[in-house]
Amino acid sequence: MSTFISQYKFSLLMTFIVLTLSLMSSSEVPSTKLWDFKGIDKLVHLGMYSALSFVLFFERSKTQAITSKQPFSRPNVWLIILLIAAGGMIELIQPALANRSRELMDFLANTLGVFLGFYLQTWFKPLLKR
Repeated sequence: MSTFISQYKFSLLMTFIVLTLSLMSSSEVPSTKLWDFKGIDKLVHLGMYSALSFVLFFERSKTQAITSKQPFSRPNVWLIILLIAAGGMIELIQPALANRSRELMDFLANTLGVFLGFYLQTWFKPLLKR
């Protein structure tokens, strides 16, 4: 267990951050005039899931003894599906736990973020492994 935690420490931290921000009550969400424009929450969803996906796939690639040359290997596809499903489940439980509405566009931003983080990781991985 401690090996898993040490191997995926940043992924676990990102998961905690995403869960905390996603399940924060709407009255606790900070607002500021600087970022006050329509659609900012979609950019936040995109950013959170991009960061989570990027970190998770990067840490996974560092810990795997054999990494596939195919980006859409079966384990990667399952992990993408898991991240998308987690984003969907969080959207579904938000009204009950966080007094926030569930929105299809938030789910789509989460999904796009998962793919964006995955692709960014595949592009930056050679640079970051140096």
